[in-house]
Amino acid sequence: MKKVMVFSDWFAPGFRAGGPIQSLVNLTVHVKEVNFFVVTSDTDHHSTEPYADVAPHVWIRFKPHVQVMYLTSEKANKSMFEQLLREIQPDGVYLNSLFSPRFTLAPMAALRALRWEKPLIVAPRGMLKPSALAEKAWKKRVFLALARGMKWYKNVRWHATNAEERQEILEHFGRQCEVHVADNLPAPPAVYTPPSTKQAPGLRLICVARISPEKGIEEALRFLGFRDWMGLLRLDFVGAQQNQSFLSKCQSLAAEIKGAQIQFLGERSPHELEGMWSDYDFMYLPTRGENFGHAIAESLNHGIPVIISNRTPWRHLSERRVGWDLALEASSFEAVLNACFEMPLEMHQHLSNSAWEWAKSLHADNARLEASKSLFATPEVPRV
Repeated sequence: MKKVMVFSDWFAPGFRAGGPIQSLVNLTVHVKEVNFFVVTSDTDHHSTEPYADVAPHVWIRFKPHVQVMYLTSEKANKSMFEQLLREIQPDGVYLNSLFSPRFTLAPMAALRALRWEKPLIVAPRGMLKPSALAEKAWKKRVFLALARGMKWYKNVRWHATNAEERQEILEHFGRQCEVHVADNLPAPPAVYTPPSTKQAPGLRLICVARISPEKGIEEALRFLGFRDWMGLLRLDFVGAQQNQSFLSKCQSLAAEIKGAQIQFLGERSPHELEGMWSDYDFMYLPTRGENFGHAIAESLNHGIPVIISNRTPWRHLSERRVGWDLALEASSFEAVLNACFEMPLEMHQHLSNSAWEWAKSLHADNARLEASKSLFATPEVPRV
């Protein structure tokens, strides 16, 4: 069986980095034709505490075909990566980030030192989206200029998860790039979806995302300010609160919305979130841009329809009767939010059933899985 070594800043049981972790976990778990050796850190995103009950510097069996090694910060370096590459002798290397100094640039330096001549695959994971590049913009501009000038990514195979990301890669690294498009693989849907408990009038919304500008948190609040909700609207934000000044700004905006009960609950582990979905009517995410949107997929997996922006791969939702993907403007969201507020239980139950059925069909879509398999199986591979 083919062996692929994966380098990633974070992996399960980590969850605080959001989508990139879930994307990688789903990829390695579903592609059973490859033996994956995942090299990652022993702490979660924005944490200095090592994972409990996880031994560092040894291979740990995550799945029968997935081994994981958790490294302390002292060990996550070029020398250690060279040692692991010599030990495993992988048939390919997969980098789950574009900008990471420790788990992208250091492994690439190790590969150059070893005169690597096998496939090297790089997944930007949405880091080239305009909304992502807008954060710490000058640092990223400098990095991209250096990367192009020094040809750090010459002859790599790029993993784009959709046509839009493919175009972003070509724009930043040149039309000559080899780009393989393989959509993210969703997690399995819930075994069943519970009956709707939606009340009319009334609206219970959950927003699962980091409390940061690019996730549309400010828009989510501003779009609710057009009316008095009479105490019948509940909105819970679930996600990391790493930017205190932005959080304070959002809390102030929330306090101005009449008749709404709005809470910022902070992070919840996947296990904790699993038991929360049934408390809500809709997932609400007017994001400025998502490469995939695992929280959207997870919402559908639990039969929770979504109210999101049209800046994600999840499109034509109203035609499928699973939610709405809307232009990122107040008037579009206000009309839908009003309609959802008045929506009777029977109609919501229909949307809920449709969301769950669609999630099941996506998980059973063999074309997605075959695209991910071919990412590693194709014989025509670049050289470094």
